[in-house]
Amino acid sequence: MLTDGGVPQIQAGHAHERCHSAAKCAGKLLYMLMDSAIPEVQELLEFKCVAPLKTVHSFLEARGGTALLDDPLLDRATAEIIAGA
Repeated sequence: MLTDGGVPQIQAGHAHERCHSAAKCAGKLLYMLMDSAIPEVQELLEFKCVAPLKTVHSFLEARGGTALLDDPLLDRATAEIIAGA
C-alpha cells in the first residue's frame, strides 16, 4: 500500500490483531505482493518480491527433458507410497 507521498506503508502490530482468518491474511498478502510489483515500489524496496513460477514442466523444458512427461510409467513412478501395500 502506498501513502500519498508514494512511500510504501508498513503497518505495525501483531498479525493476529489484523488477520482474523487465514483467508483474510492471504488476501492481504496478495495485495501486498501486487503492490510490490509496481516499478516505483520495487525501486524503493531495492528488490523484487515476486518471481516467475517454477514448475516441473519449466524445469524439464530448460534441460531438454520434457519427453519424460510422456513416459507411460510416470503415474506409477510418482504415485503415493502406501505402507504395507
